[in-house]
Amino acid sequence: MYSKFQKIYNAKIDINIDYIISKIEKTVVSQNISGNVLKDDTGIPFWQKYKSNICFARNFYKAFPSDCEKIAHILRNIKNELRDITEPSDMLSLFLNSTIIPNKVNLMKIPCGLTIVPHTDSTRKICVNIGIKNSNSAITYVSDYEEKDFWNNPTENYQMEDGDMYLLNVEKTHAVKSIVSKNSNLDRYIITYNLLNR
Repeated sequence: MYSKFQKIYNAKIDINIDYIISKIEKTVVSQNISGNVLKDDTGIPFWQKYKSNICFARNFYKAFPSDCEKIAHILRNIKNELRDITEPSDMLSLFLNSTIIPNKVNLMKIPCGLTIVPHTDSTRKICVNIGIKNSNSAITYVSDYEEKDFWNNPTENYQMEDGDMYLLNVEKTHAVKSIVSKNSNLDRYIITYNLLNR
């Protein structure tokens, strides 16, 4: 049984995120209730927007292969730096024993001021999230309880900064609350990498 989350690193991700954001032109609202990834064979990057209003970049690797390779290289280097931890947690062990491949690197966009209701992810279990831009304008809450009981029971939480790298168990119920900060009126962007799918 995997734990809820764990901060494992603070990384410098040297990519031109503003250029990347400007190239992801259109937004598609997911019509697929199961949350399956939308396909577009043109290779043009686009946002897939879910009911929660979180957007995932699609065709991200096709459009930005060198940036994905750079991020995968950073993740591999971090794995090497963390290898000597004597008793890694369950999620850290999963990360340390994973083969990092660039086409699994992705980007999430969380619109400014958005509060994301308690939910579990439908297609993945464990991910690596790295704050890339305006990351500290929200707090992530995680619980062992189901969505309907989430706020009536204890939760654990964290506030991410740009560069912070967290392992997150998205099979657990989680929610995000926007907070008032200097970045409150700016969209958040997070690099995400799936370690374990459903």
